[in-house]
Amino acid sequence: MGTSRQGVDMDRRRALAIAALLSAGALAPGLWRPSAALAQPRNTGGGRSARGPSIAQRIFTRQDQEQWLLRADLLLQSPVLRRIIEGVLTETDASTLRFDEAAIVFPIVESTASSRFVPGDLAWQVRVSDRQVPSTFTFIGGLQSGSRLGSWRFDNPADLASNVRLNVDIPLDTWNLRFDERAAMEIAWSPPVSQDARTGLEPQAFVEYVRDPAEAAQTRAELAPLIERWLGKRDPAKLRPVEAAKTIAAGVLEHVQVSGNGLVASRNGQLAGFELGGAALTARQRRGSEHEMTALLAAALRQIGLPTRTVIAVDDAPRGAGLFNANLRSWVEFWALTPDTQDQLWIPVDVARQRRSGSRAPRINQAWKYFGAHDETERLLPVALQFHPPVPSQAFGVPAFWGWRTRPEVEFGTQALRFNVSARAIRGGQRPVR
Repeated sequence: MGTSRQGVDMDRRRALAIAALLSAGALAPGLWRPSAALAQPRNTGGGRSARGPSIAQRIFTRQDQEQWLLRADLLLQSPVLRRIIEGVLTETDASTLRFDEAAIVFPIVESTASSRFVPGDLAWQVRVSDRQVPSTFTFIGGLQSGSRLGSWRFDNPADLASNVRLNVDIPLDTWNLRFDERAAMEIAWSPPVSQDARTGLEPQAFVEYVRDPAEAAQTRAELAPLIERWLGKRDPAKLRPVEAAKTIAAGVLEHVQVSGNGLVASRNGQLAGFELGGAALTARQRRGSEHEMTALLAAALRQIGLPTRTVIAVDDAPRGAGLFNANLRSWVEFWALTPDTQDQLWIPVDVARQRRSGSRAPRINQAWKYFGAHDETERLLPVALQFHPPVPSQAFGVPAFWGWRTRPEVEFGTQALRFNVSARAIRGGQRPVR
């Protein structure tokens, strides 16, 4: 997928140092901050009670593990000057990226129900005007719903720059999921006990609002009658969380007709970002992209009290002809707490994938192929938990899950992202966890 980067001198020594800190539990000031989920003491579900497996062990079975290296090539270019010379339209780049120092923020997903980040092979390189420059890397954690960002800070060696490029290798393990819904029905409503869960109830950019967080109140008002109809006027608190989530997912599935891919191409056919109108607009129009359907489901689940996060992933399946070198998929995960071992679970719901099987939702009392369970996540590499970084940053032209910080601020530019996915070599002594 994409082009290889042979000869690129990645800074692996710094990455290995970070891996050592992670494994040793050390914390260097300003270098790494664990997410709220890791900071919370919790049972990991590894033990068995005298009565047998825990609820968490019964709910999820991981299988078909894959080990991947996701390579992201992120580019910011100077804007294009378009001129007509002797009747011919010509395009030239203008070296107008003027800044003294900058930072790039790009998500590094720590874990989802179907994936985990493996820090040992994390590597990167920053280039300005096609020349490698030194950079300082930090993790930014403790963000909404467990989102985590990498931040690369660097200086501009010249007054002007024609482009800025970040190459980053992100190692991931993925697997498919089997889901025991009967066991999941034993889970009752619980107050969110971690920061990840609590922030999973907060409004999210390009979900409940597009420009101003104050828009979230209007979104809730517009969704309220829809949610009431989907629930049949039942109080969601009187349903089990899994039943309530499934009922809402059925409503979204039947309400929205999928239209478009929700992605915006750069001038060279790479990914520039998303085209998103927010949950309220999707609900009004009853049509939207897969990502807008995901946003509507996330907003509705939060509105009934379920902490929810969005997952955006690169699909490694073969692609047909098109503009992009990668196919992006998205779904939601809602939070639940098991009553026996107090395990915190994120349960995936891929309503867009479920809708491909039909525009009518299956019965609530039968298993869904893409509610909790998923037979494609072994090839889906989560790259972000948000459509726009939950930190101050700018995008150029369209929203994107990465961001730029420059000083002084660059006013105009064009951005593009491409991916390269490859299998990661298994080191000696390591075995897949089935």
